[in-house]
Amino acid sequence: ACDLAIEAVNENEALKCKILRDLDARLPSGAIIASNTSSIPITRLAASTKRPENVIYSKWHLQYCKLK
Repeated sequence: ACDLAIEAVNENEALKCKILRDLDARLPSGAIIASNTSSIPITRLAASTKRPENVIYSKWHLQYCKLK
């Protein structure tokens, strides 16, 4: 079983909601669903699931290095 899933697709609300609904259907009831959204309100994304109280915002920043 999985206790945490992180959605990290581009800022396409329809796609994010589809993924969150899919995760909602597959994960155990107590699992946390995190989204890395940067422009879509997390409450709007959470509303697409049956567990909005278990949907959280989690922003991941990737550091890029230029190789010489």
